[in-house]
Amino acid sequence: MESHSLSQLRKKLQALQYKEGLDDSSAPLVEKLVTDLLHTTDSYRDLKLQVANKAQELEDGRNKVGSQHTQYHSGV
Repeated sequence: MESHSLSQLRKKLQALQYKEGLDDSSAPLVEKLVTDLLHTTDSYRDLKLQVANKAQELEDGRNKVGSQHTQYHSGV
């Protein structure tokens, strides 16, 4: 692994609060693991947002049905 790439990988690890040493032989594996970790974290955030949006849509739908139900039974 090139020294620039190794330096960039060390910076990523430090940003993730990993302070342990990193040698040339483990760097390719660590790089793949960091990439997977970041991808998984991004996917989790996206899914969490989608779930929150669907929950809001469900709540809005329930409120609409409840409102229509009340109007129907009140004769409005």
